[in-house]
Amino acid sequence: MNQLGASYPEVDKSAGMLETRHHWLPVAMAIYLPVSCFITYSIAVGNGNVEPGFPYISDTGTIPPESCVFGQLMNIGAVLGGIIIYIRYRHIQLHCEQTPGTQGMIRLNTAAYVIGILTVFGVSVVGNFQETNVIVVHLLGATLAFVVGFVYFVLQTIISFKVAALDFKIPGNTVNTRRVRVLLIVLDFIFLLLSIL
Repeated sequence: MNQLGASYPEVDKSAGMLETRHHWLPVAMAIYLPVSCFITYSIAVGNGNVEPGFPYISDTGTIPPESCVFGQLMNIGAVLGGIIIYIRYRHIQLHCEQTPGTQGMIRLNTAAYVIGILTVFGVSVVGNFQETNVIVVHLLGATLAFVVGFVYFVLQTIISFKVAALDFKIPGNTVNTRRVRVLLIVLDFIFLLLSIL
């Protein structure tokens, strides 16, 4: 039973994203975001609104019609990201609810969920408030998407290590996966610093 008195069906602790058939969502997101950026880039170059080369992503979505397409694609990406974040949250939550002494993990998981939702909200804000129209709101969205998103990645990596220490059998949470997550955090931090400087 949870705090509201509702009971959950018995969950096999080894059931993870792979067993629930949601494993394709992160793959879809990894494909979707670059494709959506390429679409708006192609429209912007085709209309002569940006020079071919390597512009900022936001520059490719500032002038109609590509700004409309950019906003819609970012909204779809935010919804997809929100679904992935919620599934990860519930997955960890279900394991913790069945294991005594995991209150700290439940709080960490909840904090990561809230931060993840703020991150995808920032993605939506970036897509809907073009830098040429409302720069302050656009930069606030970018901060939520990139800086708060970095915090989300760090928290998910910490959760991955804690899950391993609690001996939860979560498919995909291997030693190599955790090492890759640490590497990605380091790279993300470096690129975040380079973008600020």
